[in-house]
Formats: sequence, C-alpha cells, structure tokens
Amino acid sequence: MATTVQVYYISNSSAPFHTHTGLMRKAHCFRSKNGWLFTSDEKSGFPEAPNLLLQYSCDDEDFLYAAACAQKASPAVRLAHQEIIEARGLEADFEEVCESRDAVIIDYLEFLKKEWSIFPEKYDRVHQHLLGEPNMGELREGLHDLRDCLRIITNHIETEIDQHPEHWRQALSATHSLAPADCLGRMEVISWSFQKDEGTIAPCDSLSILERLMFLEERYRKELAEIEAKLTSFRERQNPSISILTETPTLYQSLLHLSLILLGTDTAIVRTVREDPVRVVSWQRADWERKCEKADNLSDNDYEGLALTLRILLALLKALMARLRALAHEIVDPIPPKDDKFTVTANIMTLCSSIGIFAINPQDEEIHSKGDYAAILRESPLYKGKDITIDGTNDELNRILAYLELQCDPSKNMDASHDQLVVRKRPSDSNLSDEKRRRTGE
Repeated sequence: MATTVQVYYISNSSAPFHTHTGLMRKAHCFRSKNGWLFTSDEKSGFPEAPNLLLQYSCDDEDFLYAAACAQKASPAVRLAHQEIIEARGLEADFEEVCESRDAVIIDYLEFLKKEWSIFPEKYDRVHQHLLGEPNMGELREGLHDLRDCLRIITNHIETEIDQHPEHWRQALSATHSLAPADCLGRMEVISWSFQKDEGTIAPCDSLSILERLMFLEERYRKELAEIEAKLTSFRERQNPSISILTETPTLYQSLLHLSLILLGTDTAIVRTVREDPVRVVSWQRADWERKCEKADNLSDNDYEGLALTLRILLALLKALMARLRALAHEIVDPIPPKDDKFTVTANIMTLCSSIGIFAINPQDEEIHSKGDYAAILRESPLYKGKDITIDGTNDELNRILAYLELQCDPSKNMDASHDQLVVRKRPSDSNLSDEKRRRTGE
C-alpha cells in the first residue's frame, strides 16, 4: 500500500529548496511569500522540511493559499491539505480564500474571452483571400495582422497574470492554456514561409496555408469552449443550486471518460486528422452495448501474437471491467485480483482497446492532465439532459480511476486478507430514472 501523501514546509531561511525537489516523487509545490509548501508520498528525509500535520510551522495565510491552489491537484493532495485545515480549525478561513480565488479566476477567464474576440475578424480576412485569387499585398498584410493579433493576445495574457499577487499567479497559471502560444508559434511559421518565398504563392501553397489556418481556427474554437466550460464550473461553485454530475457513472460512461482522456494524449496534429473523439462521443447506448458485449466475449485467441505471455492481458481486461461494473453497481462475479505491474496508462489502454479505441503514443504524465473535455462530453447521448462541468467531470473521472486501482472492497478494511469484491445487481440502464442505485452492503 502506498504511503499517505503529506504536506511539508520549508522556509526561505532554510536550505535552498531546489536542491531537494529531485528527491520528492510526485511532488505538488507552492511558492509562498515565506517559503515553499509541497506534498509528497515519500517521507521528507531532511529536518528543515517538517510534516505540517505533525509539526505546524507555517503561516496560516501561506498555508491557506497553498491549499486553495492545490484544489486542482489529485484527490490525495487535496485530502492532505484538508486534514490540516480540519486539525487547525481553518474551515471558515479556507472557504473565504477559495471564494477569493474563484473570483480572481472568473475575472481572468472573462479577460481571456475578451482578448480572443479580436481573432475572428483577422482570421476571416486572411481566409477569404486564400479562398479566391489572392492579392499578394493584401494577403501579406492580412498575415501580418493575424500574427500581430496573436502576439498581442499572448503578451496581454502574460501581463494580466503578472499584475496579480504571487499566490494567485500560481492559480492562474494552472488555469492558463497553451492555445495562444501554440497559435502564435504556428502563425510565425506561416509568416516566415510566406516571406521566404518573397511574397509569391502557388495554388498548392495556398491550400497548405489554408489548412494551417484552419487548424488555428479549430484551436481557437476549442479554447473558447473550454473557457466557457471553466466559467460555468466556477459559477456553479458560487451558486450551489445549479446541478452538477453527482450520480455514479455507468459502465458506458466510465469507458467514454477513459476513451476521451486516452485520445487526448495524442499530439495535436494527430488529434486534428483522426475522428475518434467525434466518433466515440456520438455512440448511442446500443453502440455501447454492442461494443461491451464483444469485449465480454474476447478469448485468448484474440490476443495471439502479442508479447504478453499466457493470459495476462485478458485477465487484466476482465479484472478492470469488473471494477467498472462494480462502480456502476451491476451484478458481476467476485472481482479477481489485478496485476499491479501495469501503469494507469496501460490499464486505460487495455480497457479502451477492447472497444476499438486506441492512442498513438500516450504518456503517463499526459494521462493525468485531464478534465478539460467537459465540452466534448456534453455531446454524448449518455449525458443527455445533464449539466456537465469541468469540476463535475474531474470528480467523476477521479472516482473511475480510483476504482480501477482497487484491490479490495472500499467499504471494508483495506487490510482485509481477501482480494475479492461482490456487488449487487443494478437496475438496467433503461430504468435508471425510476429506481435509485444502491451501493454494496447498504
């Protein structure tokens, strides 16, 4: 069992923090005015960085800002800060700090929307030139204007973040998207190519520039959708009456989540040419039933030729599927033990491959930069009529990932000797609205 994540603090007067960060695995760091706060699932190992739960040596204000910025980190990191908040009786103060943080982020997101509003006009001007017989002088001017527009957006964003206090800069940096810098970099390449050719352009070159510009437009539209989704999420926090995702995800919803974060690990160019995200989001319930039925009937023969020996891969798939069905409260056989030598990414790839979803080259660090696909999730028939937010999406995904890692029943002692979980039957998906789901043992 992994060591519990703890919060550590090292003051500015102690040894330089950068000399120790390499020792800490999966550390979440926060720079305060008086020092550094960081979380790790490894013991600190140096006396100048005490465990704050055992030896509180930090200014309350520094800690509360760190805890507020840690809310976007993993559940274990949030829990580590929450334990200290409760132990110190800082709940009311923490709520006030979080409200201030949300107000700052909302203002920042509104600022981003306003900055991006100058992009469509500049883009359309160049786009229209390329669709017809381009006038080289006007096209050159349009390309320069579009490039300058993106430069202005990027510079204004950096200036806006720098105007905030240091503790909120870290919160805004976590909210900040790479879209402006990405679009600017691509636009610089387009402008450079045009200048290199001394303002001449062949029909094939015109199509090439048009394709590159269309990628910028797609990136812009996706960025606006993500900004709106984030704004909705933060406003819901200010208005608790607005509903969010609170139900236990079904098997199909869990697989949809995992498919989207796996596909999101591909490079941007791969994501622009493949249609898997659109395809998987459009699947109806009947499509999911057919895919899962096929996955249930896979045999050893379906994995012939793979490097994995014996029945390792098939056994892993069945163990992971059983956990998703347990989360959905469906009837399953006792859950078999899971081989823990596989990473989270490998588990997700195994599940998604059974329904025909693959990524080109997923990375472990990318699989955890998740949650910003709420806008895509809204398009799925599985979530019809539901209010989808980034926070709600993150919470649901965290439940799914946590259940995949289970080795025993969470309702029982985690040190229990057995490694099986039995769950009761859940009503069929078609009757979910008429019957309340029940958890095991209730």
